[in-house]
Amino acid sequence: MIRVAIVDDKAVVRDGLAFVLNAQSDISVVAKCASGDEVFGLDLSAIDVMLLDLYMPGTDGLAVLRGINSATRALVMTGVGRDRDILAALGLGASGFVLKDSTGSELASAVRAVHSGMTVISPVASTN
Repeated sequence: MIRVAIVDDKAVVRDGLAFVLNAQSDISVVAKCASGDEVFGLDLSAIDVMLLDLYMPGTDGLAVLRGINSATRALVMTGVGRDRDILAALGLGASGFVLKDSTGSELASAVRAVHSGMTVISPVASTN
């Protein structure tokens, strides 16, 4: 079972992502955080993949990436895939970058790929 933490400041996004991912037989959402600050209270050893919003008030996704153990696999998500954001996230140790308009199937596949050690970049994100 792949244990996932979702970090996004919007409750509807957290809940929607959790619904989609929990419907997968091999993925379980074990934590939902409303801010980047909440990440630092998690037991990161109990999380296989962190699904991390890039833009949040306060501690944003890049700040979270700076503050977590490099062993934590982070899949960064955002509504806009700009090259500088992708490069910044990957430079800080993110294992992947997906757009929020990805389908549930694409998102689950990205989580599985990151969990297996691959780097994933959404095709649409990589063309912006």
